[in-house]
Amino acid sequence: MLIPGTRLRELLATGQPVPDHFTRPEGLEVLSRYYAAETSGGA
Repeated sequence: MLIPGTRLRELLATGQPVPDHFTRPEGLEVLSRYYAAETSGGA
């Protein structure tokens, strides 16, 4: 399953789950923190 970049950013920005097979958990954690900071204005 492919996830378009826009959809992935939406999922990350809203804290929704991203499919496990998309990336390694470590990478997903970094991306999740980044997008959470972006949406809260803390980047």
